[in-house]
Amino acid sequence: MKLKVLAVVLSLTATGVAKANKYDLSAPQLPENCQIISADRQGGPGLRYVVCQEKSAEANKPFLIIKSEYQALPAEMKELFKDRRGNIKDWDQVFVSISTENDDLVLFGLCKARDTSCSDDEGYTVGSTITIGATYQGRYDVQLKVANALYTKSDPSTFRYNETLHERSSDQHFRTALMVELLVNSARQKELFYWSLGTGLIGLSSSEKFGIFDASRNQATIHNILNRLGKDMAVRHNNVNDGQPDKWGFYLLAGVGAQKFINFNNPRLSSRQYTQITTRLSTLAKHSELRLEMGADLGYKVSSNGRASVAGAVASTAHSAGTLNEASVFFKYENGEQWEASLGFTCYKGKLANYATYNTPNTITGKPECLYKMGMKYYLD
Repeated sequence: MKLKVLAVVLSLTATGVAKANKYDLSAPQLPENCQIISADRQGGPGLRYVVCQEKSAEANKPFLIIKSEYQALPAEMKELFKDRRGNIKDWDQVFVSISTENDDLVLFGLCKARDTSCSDDEGYTVGSTITIGATYQGRYDVQLKVANALYTKSDPSTFRYNETLHERSSDQHFRTALMVELLVNSARQKELFYWSLGTGLIGLSSSEKFGIFDASRNQATIHNILNRLGKDMAVRHNNVNDGQPDKWGFYLLAGVGAQKFINFNNPRLSSRQYTQITTRLSTLAKHSELRLEMGADLGYKVSSNGRASVAGAVASTAHSAGTLNEASVFFKYENGEQWEASLGFTCYKGKLANYATYNTPNTITGKPECLYKMGMKYYLD
């Protein structure tokens, strides 16, 4: 068997193959024009390697063999991967992503634009997340997240309209949150069951003290952009410190899940279904939770690198004040391992976990507000 594998590798080397990709043979769809160089993955369950010839449109980066697998190869094969095609490393698919989510009562038909009696921003108002992530040894996804969130309570008596500047403004009490989180999960292995583990730090403040990561800056930036597009489209909020002291908390994250990948008769179609239970144990009051989530996506390969998908999910979160149910829909476009763009909508029903004082239902509807979320992801290697 070793001689047969070696012969295949030698034949590829002899024909001058300069570039290739690593693919998991359990994936729903493999690129055309590939040859197997290893029947089983060394050092990991259920995965096999394929090498794509250079003329394949999919072959766009050097062949990757991770360090643990390289050490397990026969000596004669190690020599073959020491040339410029052998990119030996533990970390792969390094990326950076940014996402933002916002409540918008005008978008969801609950407020009229420029209605001074409507408090658009109440409760959870806006949040952003910056993530740096990578795959470790082809088996684990590791992510470091820095996220913020703004919770507000407007004072209707302070609504003002400046005729000269065509500007609406009001005062608001606020509570801003900053989270730093490290998370590891095993879902990439595409086994039936997977797990996740993480830890994080959360801070709450009623003053604008988190610098460029302060969520109150997000709100001001978004409203400034809207008002440049059209006069007095958004309210300029004046943040008023309510005198609450800063609070900090440490939390642990853990979860287990089950997933299934579905193959269709149409090779362009692919789908993943999952169910997972996650928990957060926090030293911050009212911040702990237990969450059950189920979801699925359906993707269509629109080109050699492009994939468009739609996904839906439902979740139920239990916390100290009760239960919060939610339903979400997402749209995503992936351009291979280069970049991704996504847009999602989520609506809620039930009790909010009010660990940040102003995480309350909207005073107009008496219900938690719907959110939209936009995200971009860019691969660095």
